[in-house]
Amino acid sequence: MIQSLPVNIAPPRRDAAWVALLAAFLAAWGISWGLPSAERALRVFPPETATPRFLAHLADTWRQRQADFGAEPMLSKGLWTLGFEREATVEPGWTTPPPVLENSSRSFLVRSAFEDESNMLIAVARIKPHRLEFNPRLYTGYGAAYFMTLGAWMALVSLMTPLRLVRDFAFYLARPDQMWWLYLSARLSGVFLHALIAALVAGIGARFWGRRAGLWAGLFFAVAPANVMLAHILKPRALGTAWLCGLFYFCARIAEARDEDRRADWLWAGAMLGMAAAATNLLWDAGVLLLATLWLRREGAFRPRARDLSRFAQAMALSIALFFVLNPFFLIEGRPAWHMMFLSKNHADLHFAQIGRLVFGGLPKGLPLTLELWLAAALLTPALWASPAGFLAAVAALFYIAIAFSMQDARLLVNLRHFYGLPFVCWLAGAAVARAAEGRWRRPAHAAAVLSVAAALWLSAVIDLNFHRETGAGSTKDLAGAWIERNIPAGAEIGMIKLPQPGNCAYFRLDRYRLRFVEVQLLAQEQVAGPEYLVLTALSKEHEDALAPLLRARYSLVHEERPVLTRPFGPPARELFGNPPVYIFRKSA
Repeated sequence: MIQSLPVNIAPPRRDAAWVALLAAFLAAWGISWGLPSAERALRVFPPETATPRFLAHLADTWRQRQADFGAEPMLSKGLWTLGFEREATVEPGWTTPPPVLENSSRSFLVRSAFEDESNMLIAVARIKPHRLEFNPRLYTGYGAAYFMTLGAWMALVSLMTPLRLVRDFAFYLARPDQMWWLYLSARLSGVFLHALIAALVAGIGARFWGRRAGLWAGLFFAVAPANVMLAHILKPRALGTAWLCGLFYFCARIAEARDEDRRADWLWAGAMLGMAAAATNLLWDAGVLLLATLWLRREGAFRPRARDLSRFAQAMALSIALFFVLNPFFLIEGRPAWHMMFLSKNHADLHFAQIGRLVFGGLPKGLPLTLELWLAAALLTPALWASPAGFLAAVAALFYIAIAFSMQDARLLVNLRHFYGLPFVCWLAGAAVARAAEGRWRRPAHAAAVLSVAAALWLSAVIDLNFHRETGAGSTKDLAGAWIERNIPAGAEIGMIKLPQPGNCAYFRLDRYRLRFVEVQLLAQEQVAGPEYLVLTALSKEHEDALAPLLRARYSLVHEERPVLTRPFGPPARELFGNPPVYIFRKSA
């Protein structure tokens, strides 16, 4: 007989509401970080870039650029280039940006400091249901359902704010304030979804493991630094996770009622899987929950009942039907769309070392302190495996950890967006805390759980504070730019490894200096004469390692601006999007 953990039947609604409020606060603090404005553009470019004539030129060149990308922008080489080959130099004194800086001048008017977000908005604009155009031209990890949902959300927000939704790019280029609202409206969906998922985690946890377990699980999810960081950027992860929680709920209900025919729950589970995969096609792997549910309802060693096999088939058929209804371009366009999906997936690197990087690198940074220990305690508890909900949560958590080999660098906070096991980890940890609190270890268990939440809350607050610093003129990029203008004489040579973009550039007047853009690989060569000054913003670990010998041998650090309260008492400075570190080097004498 399958047993259940002891359950406290107290109503969880009030707990879920408080958890949702906490989650919403953490997601909303600093939500307007790095958004476009006329003031930001004028800190970097001269006023002549804001004339109607030049703005019209930028709109025309943008349209031409999109046309050059072709029907499948992801295949265009121009999308992945730096915008210059090997190196490029711009002399000071210009008023109209030279060709190499045209895209940069446009970006400061219309792009946020997170480079992928503009692609999200472009993908929303590509979906035109009245023309039966549903392909966002983004494939692996994305789905049309996410962009349709995001578009509907933005339309709703536009009814309550000054936001105006038009399809003319020139309209937003001439009105950075409208671009600000466009991004903000989209980001607010992340605030709502983070609060919703935290409430779902609390409510579902209370339903299957008791009120105390649900409360702890919801708190763990709400304050997890990875979740808080990801709630501040546009990605389909949150929408997919919300549907994933629904899938788990109905699967657990089916497994719990082992001898009953739960046809409606099977269909609801299939619908949840279809909606999750339609939002982000990476979530087809969540079908493992349906398989585990079928396993729990078996007869004998492994003899699925004919009725359950039929219900499973119906659920899968419904999920597949929903996926194609919401992503019809896979049927309408046929082979080209599937070919693009195949090409996108082939870009993924498969390394089993990523599992270790996730367990010992990403999760300790992205989850509340000691949560992995609570997860281990749960997985070593036979009573939890005996619970249908516990069995399903454990299978899902271990499954998502096991398939981490397909993730990008799993040590990074931002790449936890590809790890969909967080709700299951939180449920299991919450159940372990609740179980420990029912015995003689009640006080130590509660103390450890409170410490975990407090530590995660601190890290999330630091992340939020740095996001908030980039909502005005006090970010590291602003401060570094002001230092440059005070201490580096006009006409001096300043080098950068990328063309200026809102996320990778100190905010100083570019027209006052001789700008030299050099590819990292070229700059790192000893025979290349480096620029007089080198300004490095939001430097990746890969680029830092490549440039380290050059910087040690030929440059001196003359100024740096760092995020507030980072390691050893906060998150790694390099992994913050808001308020990133800026380093200014001068060539040694």
